[in-house]
Amino acid sequence: MSVKGKVKKLNKELIKLRDDLETERLSNRRLRQKLDKQTESSVYTRQLENIVKFAITNHIGNLRGGMQIERYGIDKMQDLRLSIDYMPENNSYIIRVNY
Repeated sequence: MSVKGKVKKLNKELIKLRDDLETERLSNRRLRQKLDKQTESSVYTRQLENIVKFAITNHIGNLRGGMQIERYGIDKMQDLRLSIDYMPENNSYIIRVNY
C-alpha cells in the first residue's frame, strides 16, 4: 500500500475516533447531569423525611411512640400527596397531607 493510501486510511480512522470521542463526551455529560439531579433529589428527599420524622416524633412525644392507622383507610387513599411549605416569618414548616 502506498503512503498516500495509508494516510487516507489513517485520516478516516482518525475522523471515526474523533466522532466516537465526541459521542462518549456527550454520554458522560448526560450521565453526570442525571447523577447530579438524583443527588439533589436524594438530598431533598432526605430533608423531607427528616421533617416528617421530626413532626411525628414531636406529635407523639418520643421516638418509641407509634401511630396506628387502619389499613382500609390507607387503601382508600389512592392519590396521597404530601406538601411541606416553609414559612420564613415563623421559621417553621407546615405539613399537609391531601387525598
